[in-house]
Amino acid sequence: MSAKSRGTEAEQITSAGILVDNSLSIEEIKALVALKGYDETELQSGRSKIVFALQSLKDQARQEGIARDATKAEASSKLAAHTAYQDLAQILRGKYLANSPELVKVGLVGSEPATIADFLKAGYTLFDNAAADADISAYILLRGYTPEIMHSERNKFSVYEKANEDQVTAMGLASDATKAKIKAFIDMNTWISEYKASAKVALRKKPALLEQLGIKIRKRGPNKKKNKKNNNKPPETPPPAAQ
Repeated sequence: MSAKSRGTEAEQITSAGILVDNSLSIEEIKALVALKGYDETELQSGRSKIVFALQSLKDQARQEGIARDATKAEASSKLAAHTAYQDLAQILRGKYLANSPELVKVGLVGSEPATIADFLKAGYTLFDNAAADADISAYILLRGYTPEIMHSERNKFSVYEKANEDQVTAMGLASDATKAKIKAFIDMNTWISEYKASAKVALRKKPALLEQLGIKIRKRGPNKKKNKKNNNKPPETPPPAAQ
C-alpha cells in the first residue's frame, strides 16, 4: 500500500534521503532496524528507489522542456505555412475567377482545408502546380514570386510537417516520462511508509534516533474524553440547612 506523500516531489526526495542515509550511517539505528528485516541490503534497495525517483523527476522535467520547445516551433512553422498559403491564394484569386481552370488546377476550390494533413497536401499542390503552369508562373513572377521565392515558400510546408511530427513525438515522450515518474514515486513512498512503520517499532525507546531519521513522534496529551466525562457529572446537591 502506498504512503500518502506530503510536500513537493523535491521535498519528498530530500526527506527520504535523510531517512535512508542516516539509517545506513548511524550504527545503532542500523543494528536495531536490521532486527525488523531492514538490513543493509534492504536499506540499499530503498536508497535505489530514491535515486530512481530523483532521476525520473529530472527526466520528466527534461522531456517537458523538449515538448514545450517543440510546441513553440510547431506554432511558429504553422503560422508561416498558413501565411504562405493565404498570400499566394489571395494573389491567384485576385487574378482568376472562382472555379476557373487555373484555380482548379492549383487546388483553390472551396475553403482552406481544416486538418493538418489536408492543409499540407493543399499547400504542396498550390505551389507545385502554380510553378509548373507556364501562364500562372509568368503571372506570379510579376507579383514577386521568383523561382527562388517559390522554393522558399514551399519549403515552409515541409518545415511545418516536420515540426508537427516532432511535437507529436515530444508530447508522447513527455507523457511517458510523467507516467514513469508517478510510478517511481509510488514505489519510493510505499517503501518509505513501510520502513517508517518498522523503524518506529524498532526505535520506540529511542526518540532521539527517530528524530535523526526525520520521524516526529507525537506527544500524547491529557485524556480529553475522561475529562469530558467528569465535566458532565451532575453537581452534588448541597445538604439542607440546619433548622
